[in-house]
Amino acid sequence: MKTRASLLALSLLASGCGTLYPEDPLFVYGRALRADGTPLAGTALMFQRKAAYDGSTPTPSGFEPFREVTTEPDGSYTLELLVKEISTQVRDYSFSPHAFRLHRQEEDGSETWVGFDLHGGDVEVPTLRPWRADLHTTPTADGVMLALGAPLPSLEIPPSATFGDWTVIEPDGTHHIEPNPSPPSLWLELRSGDGLLWWNPNPKGTETLAVSRSILEDFATPVARTSVFIDGNWSFKPLVSLNDSYLSFYVEWASPPLALPSGGLVPASRGAACEPFVDTCPLTDGKLETIKSVPLNELRVRLPAPKKLRQAVVRGFASAGDPEAVVVEGSVDGQEWTELGRATLETRRRARSIQLTNRLGEERFLDVSLAPEAPAVTQVRLRVMGEGLMNRVDLRELSLFE
Repeated sequence: MKTRASLLALSLLASGCGTLYPEDPLFVYGRALRADGTPLAGTALMFQRKAAYDGSTPTPSGFEPFREVTTEPDGSYTLELLVKEISTQVRDYSFSPHAFRLHRQEEDGSETWVGFDLHGGDVEVPTLRPWRADLHTTPTADGVMLALGAPLPSLEIPPSATFGDWTVIEPDGTHHIEPNPSPPSLWLELRSGDGLLWWNPNPKGTETLAVSRSILEDFATPVARTSVFIDGNWSFKPLVSLNDSYLSFYVEWASPPLALPSGGLVPASRGAACEPFVDTCPLTDGKLETIKSVPLNELRVRLPAPKKLRQAVVRGFASAGDPEAVVVEGSVDGQEWTELGRATLETRRRARSIQLTNRLGEERFLDVSLAPEAPAVTQVRLRVMGEGLMNRVDLRELSLFE
């Protein structure tokens, strides 16, 4: 059996002239560990490759099983590729810019992904090791507090890898420096069935999230999950080859789903009519499965009776342009409007990678406290403030609570 050293020597000889041919071999080296750091020995790992996609269909290409490897006693493995297997893929970059990935799910439901692209020669990918997040809840006066019981995961950088920080240029010409690999970015996600109940992307890594009864509402069997994302680029300099090799990668960890108690709250707006929709309002029906488009930057909800409101929960908000704030206003007659509350939207910097841009997404979930001194209202208006806004807003659901 060829060892890692002999495989590397073969690869270097094959590429020593600096020219790579379709049948030349390439090698991806990695290691798989258990959560406690011991080797995951004698285990089959299935690599996936993104299916070819030429853009002729509206459905993005997904990943398909590609090649299986078996780990050595120390957890190491070698994936052998041909140059033609990495150079002939036409990929839909809006879905994922990485052609290959390795995925493993543990018995407790936690998951780990290592995705990557390689160019020029052999590479070493980040270690596949599960993360024990220990996501847990603590009861509060108005719901629960989600918290991590473990530090965020980190990457061990191969001694042979070299790398530099990123310079990210913003649309206005300003730029900033970001470290490579990236710091761990944390996401906390709540779901009810197939519906996205709440999503809190926090690249700064705050490790707690207060989940109120208003956020949980009366949705059935809510569950929480946390995930962490790191991405980066490494370069490798072979001893013989004239070619440097490059690796673009990401690692993502996801905790097991954690059951949450039901909030048991039915919003005052449930089933209320809204404009510009003529028949049933799709934004007050308590359904989260899809995003609905509102063809205006303004939504009006008509309550069946005057209500003194204390909270507005906006789920899945997205607006093209530069939204600065979402404003909630109330009225008794639909003529005079009083501001009840607003959520100021933090401007998101341009992400350094397509993968991270996709993870951040455009959807925002807002929990807006409303003015306690405001009178009871029969109509509520949701407006978007900002520059260059398009005549459309996307939402999943709007819930108003007394």
